[in-house]
Amino acid sequence: MSDLILLFLISTAAFTLKAMTGFGPAIILICLGSFFFLPQNLVPLAAILDLAAGIALFRTTASDKHRGFWIPLAIAIVIGSVIGGLLLNHLSVDHFKTIMSVAVFFIGATFLFGSPAGKMAVLPGRPSSADGFFSFFGGICGGLIGIDGPPLVWHFGQKFSKKAFRQVLVPVFAAAALARVITYGFAGMISTQVLIFCGAAIPGLMLGLFIGNRVFIKIDQTWFERLIGFILMGISIRHLW
Repeated sequence: MSDLILLFLISTAAFTLKAMTGFGPAIILICLGSFFFLPQNLVPLAAILDLAAGIALFRTTASDKHRGFWIPLAIAIVIGSVIGGLLLNHLSVDHFKTIMSVAVFFIGATFLFGSPAGKMAVLPGRPSSADGFFSFFGGICGGLIGIDGPPLVWHFGQKFSKKAFRQVLVPVFAAAALARVITYGFAGMISTQVLIFCGAAIPGLMLGLFIGNRVFIKIDQTWFERLIGFILMGISIRHLW
């Protein structure tokens, strides 16, 4: 029973962060959860919960009128994830992981100390080639070393204000989570224990999304970017450690 209560509390914190920014729940779920639970249960659990949160947030963030923008990016990140997963069996990724983690730390610092003004508040009709590249590259990074968020966060964070930024990330990361859930399902990683953990975590997820949405409405652009900076630096430190 204490394990289930702990999962409720951790998932509440993780998905408060997800609703506030559009990304980042795994850093809390896996980093905190790894002190108490086995990684082979946490990794598929994080993917299932991230997919559920993405579906829930989609209703309040994304829109059919934006699908011409985010659908190509969702396809790009899924393709990149598959390629990254295939490359994982053929490449030594230790040095790449270190370089990426250091880069992510400095990317986080740029958000802490300010990013370009004049950001777009509305999504355009179609993504640019750079948008597609960063989504694809993020997918490859996710497949290789489990870091898919920072490349997209940096690119779109420099380009869009907080509302449009979240409108991009929510559906794109939901697509990436769906790909991971399918992969883990075929690999036999979604056990009965994982499903029991999901049952305990879902109420925390719902509470976290409620709290995070309220905070998102109230937080201004400056503090929103500082929060992103802290999250990215936390991700980098976790992977370096």
